[in-house]
Amino acid sequence: MVDCVNRLLASPPQDHQNAVALFSYFASRITELGENNLVKLRNASIVPITRTTRSSEKSTSSMTHVSPSRVYLGASTTYGDIFDFVDFGPEANAFLFQCGAKSEPTKLEVAQMACSEPARLLGVLQSSEKYLDLLKSLAEASSTLHRDKELWRKMRTAPFLLAYKELAPPKGKSDDLEEEDEPIRQYQLASAGQIVILDDIISYRLFKDRLICAPEEDALEEFYLALGAQKLSSVVQEEVRIGPHSDKQKAALSLRKHVVERSKIFLFEYTNYRRDAIKHDVKWLDKNLTVHIVRSVALRRTLKGQYQTHTEKRSAASEKTSNGWVLYVSDESKPDMYQIGQAICQMLLNRPNQQAYLFFEPFLTLDLYGLRNRGYNVDRILRAKAAEARIAEEERRKALEEEQRQIKEREEQWGAEAKAAEAAREATRIPEPLGPTMPGSWDSPEETKRSPEQQARKSRGLFSNISRRLGFESDQHEDESHKELDKFLDRPREIEASGGSSSNTGKKPQQDEGRVTSPALVQQNLLNAIKSTRAYGSDSVFSEPKVNEVKEQATYCDKTPAQNITFIAETSNGMKIFFSKDVKDPGSFLSKHLNNLNVFSSMLIEVGNTYSMSPKVLHIFYDEAGGTIAFNTGGSIFCNFRFFLQLHAAQIEGRSGQAKAEAATWWWVVLAHELAHNLVSLHNADHSYYT
Repeated sequence: MVDCVNRLLASPPQDHQNAVALFSYFASRITELGENNLVKLRNASIVPITRTTRSSEKSTSSMTHVSPSRVYLGASTTYGDIFDFVDFGPEANAFLFQCGAKSEPTKLEVAQMACSEPARLLGVLQSSEKYLDLLKSLAEASSTLHRDKELWRKMRTAPFLLAYKELAPPKGKSDDLEEEDEPIRQYQLASAGQIVILDDIISYRLFKDRLICAPEEDALEEFYLALGAQKLSSVVQEEVRIGPHSDKQKAALSLRKHVVERSKIFLFEYTNYRRDAIKHDVKWLDKNLTVHIVRSVALRRTLKGQYQTHTEKRSAASEKTSNGWVLYVSDESKPDMYQIGQAICQMLLNRPNQQAYLFFEPFLTLDLYGLRNRGYNVDRILRAKAAEARIAEEERRKALEEEQRQIKEREEQWGAEAKAAEAAREATRIPEPLGPTMPGSWDSPEETKRSPEQQARKSRGLFSNISRRLGFESDQHEDESHKELDKFLDRPREIEASGGSSSNTGKKPQQDEGRVTSPALVQQNLLNAIKSTRAYGSDSVFSEPKVNEVKEQATYCDKTPAQNITFIAETSNGMKIFFSKDVKDPGSFLSKHLNNLNVFSSMLIEVGNTYSMSPKVLHIFYDEAGGTIAFNTGGSIFCNFRFFLQLHAAQIEGRSGQAKAEAATWWWVVLAHELAHNLVSLHNADHSYYT
């Protein structure tokens, strides 16, 4: 067998037919070859193969010999044009297999070929799709390739990765999107360090003529990143430029709550399509997000290493700080929910893109009922909001109970002070003589008994002289001056008021001591008025609240519109809207004034909160004529939208904080007027007192 092997090495077969005969002979004597002969044959160029070279004009074929260890048996649709596949029949193939031939190339061999001859490989495949398929197969075996340190180091620097560059339209071309042609992608081979992963569509549109981008497939992007490619967001530096902080930071809290709530629905729906794209959940967002309202927002982007910059004026932009993320929102105009969605997507998603931005926007712009009508699952949030409303109602009830307790304590304290004042007055009264006086003593029988008036004049002789000098000569003037002085000194005048001794009647004189009614009684009446409010159409029975008498109270809103209105709709926060039956086309009116109705309802709830009123007791009604600003029917308060529309809506639309404050103050007085009707039905002095 040694002579046979040497002849084969010296004169290998020159065509396919001779190869079949020779290799089949050696297959029949395979057991006689031995290991030393197999080693010689494994690396010897004895296998004839035909290679085809293609050019622009024609293709030519040539025959060459390769070693068995470099050929593959059978056929392959994937690697057939890249590697040398041969088929000399079962027996001959069995001989070549013993000499080191393989069924198909390994991933290491494919990677070696790609790194060594990427241009030839791409030319053989003649298709970017086929080349990308080959790279996908390498991506799937990246863990195996990474074990070969030398090969992996070569793959990180070799320009064998396929990427694309989008060609810009010719200069002077119209920017109209409808007239713009489809962009052209020019594929080219590049190393990983020259390629960026497209994860920021905005920056890509700004700098695309200077970028080489990886194909937008998850498996390839991860493979490119592992080899050293960079994300576009990491090579574009963003600098947020903001103006001074606005005085509308209360709106920032509401906007933050709205964004966190809608992000929950967005992520729930988005995970149905791209579960692996979520970087952070809503709990993280709630913990790390801060919203600031500022005068202006601008975003400056710079492409690192290219000295390319772009500055854009925006409605909203986000910035990462040491304490989390800050969302800056401009108060120059109504917030652009699309740009807010962009900023939030950059926080929540691994690869925010245009599809995600467009998907997020409706969740921020529509109310929960509108989202539910579109088929989104918002029932959980609606139930949570209902639970929040119940908790808020419970907190309101506890606050009223605490206020009731404080009122009771103040009333008891006021009563104790009143008793103490009464005891002090009793102690200062002039005592009555217990029996006959001794002769010669003060007020003895020898002296003429003076009347009470004379006693009083005597005791006030000094003041009498002063009053005479001031011109009060008559007894009447003198007596009046004494009364005024007594009031000033808080002296009791029971004896004078009764015309004699108080012991003659045995009763205290009925007279006003000048002490006002306890403030706790007034506060209790106001608390009773708040407790008696109820939602219109509520099943609870309205009961007139107990009204404590207030001695200081002395002796306007028409309920007629309540008989001529009908329920039409609800605002975004759930406040009911009623229209006069005389209004002909409520639907078009609602569409025209939808925003103002929501603003009006929000303002009424804020004003009502100052009285601890539940939002359910407040309602909106609209009529086309009449002088009724608001009315109270059975504890339900209705406010006329026509007055708000004509007096305040235009001013508030101008974003004037002062105009909003003035409107709120105006309706604060209106609610006070209607709230007082829970205590006093008529427009009289009692009603004005509580207003």
